[in-house]
Amino acid sequence: MTYFAQNLRHLRKRSAKTQEQLGHDIRLGRTTIANYEAGFSSPTDPEVLVRLAQVFGVSIDELLTRDLAHAFGGPPNGFPRPAVRASAPPATGTKERETAAPPATPVSMATVSCRDAAWYAAYRQDPAWLAALPQFSMPGLPPGSYRVFEVADDSMASRFRTGDRVICRAVAGPGAVLDGQPYLLLAAGRELLLRRVLNRIPATGCLQLIADAPGTGLLELRPAELLELWQVLYVLSSELAPPADQVISRIADLEQRLQALVQRGGTAGTPHS
Repeated sequence: MTYFAQNLRHLRKRSAKTQEQLGHDIRLGRTTIANYEAGFSSPTDPEVLVRLAQVFGVSIDELLTRDLAHAFGGPPNGFPRPAVRASAPPATGTKERETAAPPATPVSMATVSCRDAAWYAAYRQDPAWLAALPQFSMPGLPPGSYRVFEVADDSMASRFRTGDRVICRAVAGPGAVLDGQPYLLLAAGRELLLRRVLNRIPATGCLQLIADAPGTGLLELRPAELLELWQVLYVLSSELAPPADQVISRIADLEQRLQALVQRGGTAGTPHS
């Protein structure tokens, strides 16, 4: 999201909104907006980008990939623009220096839902079938082959939950596996699997697949069984963080409990009834 932070800051100021007002418009807290503008974080829920695009009357691609401060320059609220001094034309035989790098082209990728996953093994190499799947675009990705998969179960909870979507990049083979990192795997005779992977091929001839949820056993997979291997880069969560006012309320409640314990001479723990 090369331009997201500066575009958000520019568009908010251009519309004469405070961070609190913008947060109210899109149902987020002021601190979240401040973190977005400072570049400390970016939206993980696509719906946030949709709401921002609607508020400012721009497309999501423009919000993410175009320098809107130059496209829609000038001070907010219709104040007059400062006079612009005409510059001399470039000398004959010279080139004008480029003032900005072209924006990154968004990468479009197929999104495989839990419903479509049942057909994935059979049709994964059919371009027409893949093109018919919902497409997701994201700028700023390095060259590679990408795909989005919906998480089908809670075997990797709490980091990944049912309904989350993981953005993955294709990996050339098992030798490129980074130990302990999450991967999406397709193996002969098996469904799509989201697991942390350990490369134990030199010792045992297998990849070890580890689930984080209790009660899910270790799986071992031989390279010959592997059909596709995708490294998980990002997760789009289906669960939003609690609103800021709820978090503040909970903190205030804990502070009151702690103060009551100190006044009674108790220790930190469960308050006496």
